[in-house]
Amino acid sequence: MRSKISSVPKDYEVLNAKRLRRHVAVTVVIPVYNAIIYLERTINSVLVQTIGIRNVTIIAVDDKSTDGSRRLLRRLSSLYPQLVSILLKNNTGTPAMPRNLGLALARSKYVTFLDADDWLAHDGLRILNETMDRTGVDYAVGRTIQVSTNQPNRIIGVHESNRNRDHVSPYTLKHAFYHLGPRARMMRRDFLLRHAIQFPSMKFAEDKQFFIDVLIRTDAISTVTAPIYYLNRLEENDSLTKQTDIMEKMETNLIVLRRVLEYKLPVEKERLILNRLIEFDCITRLYDRKHFLKSHDPSAYHQMFARVVALFTQHRSYPIDSLIEKPFNRLLYHYWNTGRFDDFMDAVKWSKSKETKEIEWVDDQPYWSIPLGSGQKQMLALPLYVKVHELELTEKGLELTVQTLGDRRIRVEGISLQHRNWMEETHLLKTDVIDLENHYYRLQVELPKQMERGSYLVYLRFDDYGQQVMAISMEEPVIQKSHHTYRWYETIKGNLGLRIK
Repeated sequence: MRSKISSVPKDYEVLNAKRLRRHVAVTVVIPVYNAIIYLERTINSVLVQTIGIRNVTIIAVDDKSTDGSRRLLRRLSSLYPQLVSILLKNNTGTPAMPRNLGLALARSKYVTFLDADDWLAHDGLRILNETMDRTGVDYAVGRTIQVSTNQPNRIIGVHESNRNRDHVSPYTLKHAFYHLGPRARMMRRDFLLRHAIQFPSMKFAEDKQFFIDVLIRTDAISTVTAPIYYLNRLEENDSLTKQTDIMEKMETNLIVLRRVLEYKLPVEKERLILNRLIEFDCITRLYDRKHFLKSHDPSAYHQMFARVVALFTQHRSYPIDSLIEKPFNRLLYHYWNTGRFDDFMDAVKWSKSKETKEIEWVDDQPYWSIPLGSGQKQMLALPLYVKVHELELTEKGLELTVQTLGDRRIRVEGISLQHRNWMEETHLLKTDVIDLENHYYRLQVELPKQMERGSYLVYLRFDDYGQQVMAISMEEPVIQKSHHTYRWYETIKGNLGLRIK
C-alpha cells in the first residue's frame, strides 16, 4: 500500500536506505532531537528485542540535533544495518514531522513509536506483535512503567494494562482516552495509511490528537498486562514536554478540543473524550499544579479557562460541568463559575500541600476539610474510603471484611498486590466476593504460592481497574497476622500492607 501520509519533511539524508526495501514485521519509529544522553540505550533496547532484530526495522529521524546525536546515529547505523537513520536538513520544531516521515517510509505489517529518551522492555515487541497477530486488531497496548529519580517506579495508564483483553471496543475502557502518549502501543500500518492518520504539526498534544484519531476509527483493540515500555522521568532528562510552557500547552489543547467537537461523534462516545480534554487537561493540569500557585498572574489562567468554556458552549448545549467527575475538580469549577477566585486559590493550596489531608467524619461519612480565608472551611465528601474490619488467616490465604464509604458506588471485584519497588511485580488475586448489607463485603482471597520478597501495597480492586488502599479499623494489631512467609501489617499511614520474607 502506498503511503497517504502527506505531512512529512522533504529534504533529508538517509543512512541504510536499502533496509527500507525489506518488508518486516515491525517498524520502530524514533524521533530524535538532542537526545545524546539516552539515545544509545534507547536504540539498544530495540536491538536486543526477543522478537529478533531480523524482524524489525528501526527508523530514527533526527530533527537537526546540535548535541552529537547525529554523529552517534552515523556510528550506530554503520554497525547495524537494521537502523535506518534519517537526518533532516532543517529543524521542524516538533516530533510530529519526524514521526510522520518514519511512518511514511516504513515497510512493515505493524508500527510503533519510541521516544529517544525512553526504552523498551526486552519482550515488548514480541508480545504486542503476537497479540495483534492472534486477535487481528488494528491496535494493541501494554504496560508503561514510569522511571523517576528518588521515587518508586509507577504504572502509567493502569486501565490499559490491568487485564489481558482480546478484541474489545476502546469505549468499554472508561479512561481509554487518558494517557495518549506514543508509549507501549502498536498499530497496523495499513490501517493508519488507509485512514490517513498522521501527527498534526504542533509542539505539544500532537500525540494526543493522533491517538484520539486512531481510537475513534478502530472497532476493537487488545490490551496486555506485560511491561512493554519504560518512560524516562529522571531529573537529568530535559525533554520537550518539560520545556513547554503551560499556556503553550493550553493553546494546543484548544486545537484538539475544537477538532473533537467538530467530529460530531455520538454523545456517549464524545463524552469519554471530552472528560479527558476538559477535566484532565483544562482543570487538573491547568490548575491543580504548583505552576498555578507560583504564577504572578492567576487571572491569565482564568482567562484561558474562559476560552475553553466559550469554545465548548459554542458547540454544545449540555452543561460543561457534567463532564467533570472528581469532587475536587467540581469544587474548583464551582468556585470559578461563581467568581470565588480567592477560595479557588485556597483550595489549590490545600491540594498541593505536602501535609497529610485530615479526614473529618460527619454522620459516619468521610469528608475532607479544606481551610479557606477568614477561618472558613469547605467540607468535601470523599469519593471513596475503605475500612478493613476483620482479617482472618486461612489455609489458602485469608478472609477479610471491608466496608466502602463515600459518595461513589462501586462494584467490588477483589484484591490486588503491587510491590513497592518493582512495578513489574503486580498481582490480581483470585478472590471470592460476598456482598453483605450496608456496603460491607466479605472477601475470600487465595494467595499466590510464589512471590518476590519485599513489601507490597494492598488495594481493593473495583470497577475493572479502579483500586483503593484500605484503612485499618481493627482492635487486634494486624502486624501479628502471619501466614508462612506472608505478614500483614499496618502501614505508617494506617492502611493494610503485606510483607513477604
